[in-house]
Amino acid sequence: MIAGLLGENAEALFDTESFLNVFHNVAPYSVQEYTVAGPEIKQIFNEERDNLYLGAYDVDTYLSTTDERITQAIADAT
Repeated sequence: MIAGLLGENAEALFDTESFLNVFHNVAPYSVQEYTVAGPEIKQIFNEERDNLYLGAYDVDTYLSTTDERITQAIADAT
């Protein structure tokens, strides 16, 4: 698994024990379900991140669009 994620000779380049500890113990999302509009925020983040990765946006457009959509989701939920 390590070689697939970090490349060959990972043990010589990285603290693989710490990497695995973080990799296996960090929640997959930074937004928890109990956050106002948490599921909506996760969905927006995923959609906008995909657009960025696919080249539909530049970074500035990604940031502004994501911010606008999340702000609106929070306003709608409160």
